[in-house]
Order: sequence, then C-alpha cells, then structure tokens
Amino acid sequence: MNAENCPAMHGKPIVFIISACRGSMRETSVTRRVTRECSPRRQGAGSSQ
Repeated sequence: MNAENCPAMHGKPIVFIISACRGSMRETSVTRRVTRECSPRRQGAGSSQ
C-alpha cells in the first residue's frame, strides 16, 4: 500500500486486527452475577408537576 495507489489513505495509520486461535486449550469463561435491589417506581417521580 502506498500513496500512489490510494492517495486518500496517505498519512493515515495502518491497523491490522487479527482474531486467531491460540492452540488446543480452551479459555474459561467468567460468570457475571448482578445483585442490585430494584424499588418500584413511585407515581409522579421525575415529573415537573
């Protein structure tokens, strides 16, 4: 790639993103647990009355 073949890209950074397998071992996953208390909405909350 060069400025002669693609002048619009002249001076722009070139980024390569590679997604590839890294062997036969499997990656462990992370379990996400959300513990958030929810309160019922009060009538009129957030209104400008």
